Amino acid sequence: MPLTRDLQQSEPTRASAVKLPASIDFRCLPHDSSAIGSIRDACLNSGYFVLQHAVDDANVVTNTLEQMQRFFSLDDEDARKKQVMVTTKENKNGWTPMFGEPAYQPGTVAHLESFDCGRPGEASGNVWPDLQDFKSDIRKCWHALADIGDVALESLALAADLEPGRFRDRCRSHELSTMRLLNYPANDA
Repeated sequence: MPLTRDLQQSEPTRASAVKLPASIDFRCLPHDSSAIGSIRDACLNSGYFVLQHAVDDANVVTNTLEQMQRFFSLDDEDARKKQVMVTTKENKNGWTPMFGEPAYQPGTVAHLESFDCGRPGEASGNVWPDLQDFKSDIRKCWHALADIGDVALESLALAADLEPGRFRDRCRSHELSTMRLLNYPANDA
């Protein structure tokens, strides 16, 4: 499989028969042997699957999306954005303005702005905008996604006939994890 940077965007794509990915009911994991078997089959055949019903509280996603809308709709000169801009901080977490990071193609920049936060804790160097409930809503989403990841990793280990916890326990620290909130504004090009 070619790397993203090696893809030629001008080349036409060749459509093949679309096969829908396996759909796994997250609520059955990691204890349902049929669901684990479906994960094994998906990994050996298509290489991917979809987890259904993974988020048990839709408000977690809704609140995160609303916070993203609130934050990204602020003017770039707004003090609440400026106070968390990564170019003025010694850490990598916070807001990166539009065109502030390189894109995959050499010599280009990404048409996006982002807000990054690392794992919870003081050592991660997270900074948060002064928006009501922003930090708590984003952290709730972080924890929900981390919990989903733990169950998915446990399920993958079982599907590979490895000892329970093989992947989950090695990834539990989330030390290298980053949650990225991304905004891709409309582009006339």
